[in-house]
Amino acid sequence: MTKNRAVSHSHLVAESAAETGELEYRLFVATSGFKRWIVCFMTASRIPNLSPLDVMVLHRVNYVLKKLLKLDLTKARNVFIRRVLRARMLANSTTRFEMPVSSKH
Repeated sequence: MTKNRAVSHSHLVAESAAETGELEYRLFVATSGFKRWIVCFMTASRIPNLSPLDVMVLHRVNYVLKKLLKLDLTKARNVFIRRVLRARMLANSTTRFEMPVSSKH
């Protein structure tokens, strides 16, 4: 009994290539569905007429920019904290670390 195979090309019906052909076809269907899904969601986001490649590039650029912004904010925060701590240390150093008065005369 032969099993019906879902393949994209007739040469993949051969028994030796049947499983590979099915995998290829399923990946093709999944990829097409994913591309339609991301274009649909970009249209729902009021950014119509983008190709799937445009959407993926836009997503990647947005991700990298967010990461860079987070990195810049972290650096700026660290610099600010260092300056505040340094200013506090300088302010406290004049009151805390005064020369001790010797009791020996």
